[in-house]
Amino acid sequence: MAVSSEIKMPDILLSGLENDLYTAVVLNKIPESKELYYELYDTETLYFSLALDHSLADSKALFFKNLDGQTMLLFSRIGVWYPMHLETQPHTHFILQDNREVFMDLTQNSTLPTFISDLSIERDGKPDNRKIIPIIDKEATNSFYLVCKKKNKKLLEPLYRAVEKRLEKKKK
Repeated sequence: MAVSSEIKMPDILLSGLENDLYTAVVLNKIPESKELYYELYDTETLYFSLALDHSLADSKALFFKNLDGQTMLLFSRIGVWYPMHLETQPHTHFILQDNREVFMDLTQNSTLPTFISDLSIERDGKPDNRKIIPIIDKEATNSFYLVCKKKNKKLLEPLYRAVEKRLEKKKK
């Protein structure tokens, strides 16, 4: 079975699933259709990544509004997180970068605030020259669900069990 991935907005993914363009998708909301099957895929929590000399770097936790209006570096391929950033920080000037490697280099060599998630910390580690500050707003955490048509559940059972094992390991 071939596996490919695309980052698209949830409504496009859901439509593609319903029209058999996709066999499974990952969504940030539980689907309402009775014809769909879902299980928790993962949760992701965002943090601010601030230069050590940033005026808020000593904060224990912050709200999105605390950095609203500043210039921030933002990785552009973040799916559902992108509109959330625009809503929670409407006055922020986001400098978008669509190349992950370049984004990481800019983060290491810039004093601009940015975001980092628990999943990216798990994958790439914490940056040496930055403070990681929790974000208090509920929008900073998203649950993601692996969704398929009920008729395809048996086909995807090994994938669902692999996700379940990964989540169990993560809890430990």
